[in-house]
Amino acid sequence: MRNPFRPFDAAPPPHSSSTRPEARRGREPGRRSTLLRTLAGLGLGLALGLAWVAPAQAAPDFTLTENVPASGDGTFTLANGSSGDSVNELVVSGLGFYAGTTRAGWSATAFFFDDPLGCQTGTGFSISTGFCYVLTDTSAGTAIAPGTTQTFTFDPTYTDPTLGQTFFVEFTDAAGDALACMGTTASGCSAPSAVPEPQTWSLMALALLALAFRLRRRVRGSVPHLGALAGALLGWSLPGQAAVTSVVIDSTAAVSGAPIPYTTYKGRLFGELDPADPHNAIIQDIALAPKNANGKVAYVSTFQLTAPTDPTAASGLMVYEVSNRGGNAIPSGASITSGAIYLQSGWQGDIESNCTTAYPCTPLTVPYTGSTQQIVVPVATNPDGSAITGKVYSHIASATGNTAQLIIYTTPVPYKPLSLTDPTQSTLTAVASQTTGGVDGAKTPLTLGVDWAWADCRTVAFPGTPDPTRVCLKNGFDSSVLYEMVFTAVNPLVLGVGYAAARDAISFFHHAGADSTGTANPVAGLATKVVSIGSSQSASFIRGSIFYGFNQDEANQQVVDGAWGQIDGRMLFMNARFALPDVITNLYMMGDEAPVWWADYPNLARNLPANGILHRCSETGTCPQIMETFGSLEMYAEKMSPDLVGMTAQGDIPLPANVHRYYFPGTTHGGGSGGFTYNATLPPSGACVYPANPNPESDQNSALQDDFFALIMNGTPMPPSVYPRLSQGQLVVATQSNVGFPNIPGYPYQGDNLWPVIKYDFGPGVDYSNQSGIMTIQPPIVDAVLPTLVPRVNVDGNEVVGVSSVNLQAPLATYSGWNTYAGGSYKGQQCALSGSSWPLAATKALRVAAGDPRASLEERYGTHAGFVCQVTAAANNAVAQRFLRASSVATLVAQAQSSNVLTTGYTPTAADTALGNALCLMAAHSAP
Repeated sequence: MRNPFRPFDAAPPPHSSSTRPEARRGREPGRRSTLLRTLAGLGLGLALGLAWVAPAQAAPDFTLTENVPASGDGTFTLANGSSGDSVNELVVSGLGFYAGTTRAGWSATAFFFDDPLGCQTGTGFSISTGFCYVLTDTSAGTAIAPGTTQTFTFDPTYTDPTLGQTFFVEFTDAAGDALACMGTTASGCSAPSAVPEPQTWSLMALALLALAFRLRRRVRGSVPHLGALAGALLGWSLPGQAAVTSVVIDSTAAVSGAPIPYTTYKGRLFGELDPADPHNAIIQDIALAPKNANGKVAYVSTFQLTAPTDPTAASGLMVYEVSNRGGNAIPSGASITSGAIYLQSGWQGDIESNCTTAYPCTPLTVPYTGSTQQIVVPVATNPDGSAITGKVYSHIASATGNTAQLIIYTTPVPYKPLSLTDPTQSTLTAVASQTTGGVDGAKTPLTLGVDWAWADCRTVAFPGTPDPTRVCLKNGFDSSVLYEMVFTAVNPLVLGVGYAAARDAISFFHHAGADSTGTANPVAGLATKVVSIGSSQSASFIRGSIFYGFNQDEANQQVVDGAWGQIDGRMLFMNARFALPDVITNLYMMGDEAPVWWADYPNLARNLPANGILHRCSETGTCPQIMETFGSLEMYAEKMSPDLVGMTAQGDIPLPANVHRYYFPGTTHGGGSGGFTYNATLPPSGACVYPANPNPESDQNSALQDDFFALIMNGTPMPPSVYPRLSQGQLVVATQSNVGFPNIPGYPYQGDNLWPVIKYDFGPGVDYSNQSGIMTIQPPIVDAVLPTLVPRVNVDGNEVVGVSSVNLQAPLATYSGWNTYAGGSYKGQQCALSGSSWPLAATKALRVAAGDPRASLEERYGTHAGFVCQVTAAANNAVAQRFLRASSVATLVAQAQSSNVLTTGYTPTAADTALGNALCLMAAHSAP
């Protein structure tokens, strides 16, 4: 029989006294005894009624006894009386809180109680940690040989002088057979028998008996535990849960510059999903995906795992970094949090589609050497096997030359046309202008085969070389014109599989010891908590994962304990037929149909009942702690307003207790580069009209990451949430008068470039409450442009409510979350994901001459020393609020000291000097 337990090579860190389960506190005897009788009766009935299932097998003479059961010091004697079998592995259930062994050459790993049908993978049933331990021979010659009796310490933290503890032992002999027996710490166990195959009930029933006794120490006797037990029982009685079936490690490498030695593993994950499982059924078109011989839907994704080289250096924290459009999201060098394990994997299936050949471009059936995180998802077909078709909207913007691709933000549209030549299946229209609210200027239809072709004309003149991924325009593209395309596409990708694939990747590396082929999990048993982190599109992925219920795996385990979504408030456009997950805020794209707020709240624009991102996880008890961070750009270009006030902006949506929200005022997407270099004039930023915004988010993010990790690992409370509220007059409609923006010469407020929230009609096949289904109206009908609010500003034009950077507290400019395109087909509209800035005047004289209403640097700081002191005070204040690392203060102050602020061509007056001295006096008082 195949040994179901593969080697493990690391032990977890011991629990501290502050985090150990409350095993010695008082219980509620009546409720507890009822539960114990229920468990014991259930286990005994199953054991007696179904014991015949386990096949009999001759076993060696094996005993395991506790030496001092009265004190429960964890010292055991193992006697192997066999004539030929060596003991090289033990799996012991129900002995305490921490697995540790003094036996040389062996390692111990702790798992949730799940023995004997998958101890190394865990189940959704967990009262506390420490129910199942694996001791494994990790070096040749250390197995417990025939005729050998050995004494060693196992689980020294366990003490129970009141009970001869019942436990379950499983081990492997030299032939690799898995054997088991049951006993107590007082009497030990002997005469082991063969462990049954995973569907066998008899030893599962014995395990329940052991658990019933164990619960005398662990369970508070509440009714919900019965539900958990029932779920575990059901899980044990069924075949193994479909998830990651095989892990292939293609390469390993040392990590340079990390705080401690780290190793990176890169490879592929092969998985399968049961389309009928309620955990997966919400995936659009999964029922129409091809099935393998097991009746499952298969996928394969890449992964990267970066972990401490020495397993004992692991802190217990695993961070799932959500890749953005396939890019690397795992930090490098000194940015690594020492002891943390980092994981990323492919989830965006359309990345594999950008080629003229059939999907996928890269099949992932051979060792993967690329750097992009990818996943191959199924292609849905009709029940009779015929191809599925549907309408897709896209566009070509700011194009030149005669050949272009249909691009949604950065990625070509992943679907191919049903026909390259049928003009009834593809419509290309030139649009002279378009507002963010969907109002079009003059429109000119173009004829397939006459004006344009599905072709590449870069080397061959029109009609060019046929190409389903490119459009050739006979007379060339006009960069000031927007070209809209609606075409009948074929072969939709089941992109929602990406949610399940990420879920299963996290659960495998968190809980599994090995895959079904015996390949060991390199970080088995090292993670106690998991946090997911994603920025921008990746934050949308996190929100969707939680909303659709993917924070519970197929074994009902919670997937992540904490989730940090940065700078994005949309619902990812991925779980619909012919979805486009690469989209940002362009017109006619899904993103705000499902609830984008956390708590249950009605969608008043669509008359839908109360719902929220946390609705499903609240029902299953699998909601993580949430940290949400975003800034000004997200209010102007990422439609963040509904997250705070709903679709109709009638009031603040209450923030659940497990959600911690921090707004970064006056920042661009992800924040700027920081620093304190002053420039009176700055060039435009790229294709935008105004200079870039240097106001950073990195300093605040670093401190909040520390805060969040402390919450997840130690329960340390987060700083209070800080964000603008409608009820306090801090959120308004984006007009200059409402926002309070000053009249700055050369820098007029442009609230009309904001991307508003729009109520679309995609047709009756769309489920707007879940943002899924089948779109039949393309482009969709604009039913209404909804109120979209932004924060008010101060007299400088700067936002102030939120977690302000030190730069914003010692400003050199007005920092805005908006900018506009200087030209092209989107001229005058919000310039993609770019904020802007406008420098303050250096002196009062220059300010007055320019007619600038904002106070100059001279009037704010007096002297260079005054500016440095303002930076110092702001930094100390941020540290006190836990919004800045203490170690960052010296760096920021040094940057301010070396800056050119009020240093060149400037002679301070006595008043200036007095102002600077006053600021320094206040800074001295702010010092910790």
